[in-house]
Amino acid sequence: QLRLNENPSTGYVWQWNGFDQNHLQLLDQQMLVPDNSPAMVGKPGLRVFTLLAQNPGDITIDLANFPMWKTQAEAADNFKVTIHII
Repeated sequence: QLRLNENPSTGYVWQWNGFDQNHLQLLDQQMLVPDNSPAMVGKPGLRVFTLLAQNPGDITIDLANFPMWKTQAEAADNFKVTIHII
């Protein structure tokens, strides 16, 4: 699982910059909002991506956090990691 902070009520959501389905399969994604804080509109939470390794090799996961009306160059945050699948 990959968990990234997200606040979709502001329009900022994690968007994939390509995805190699030969090595990884995206099984599920969901938004988790913590229960331990007061209920309010616009509360941030975690975007949880559940991934499954498919085949051995190296894959780079590359995501950017920006709203649909902006470009990737205007992203508020980026996440990039290379995984070695054996």
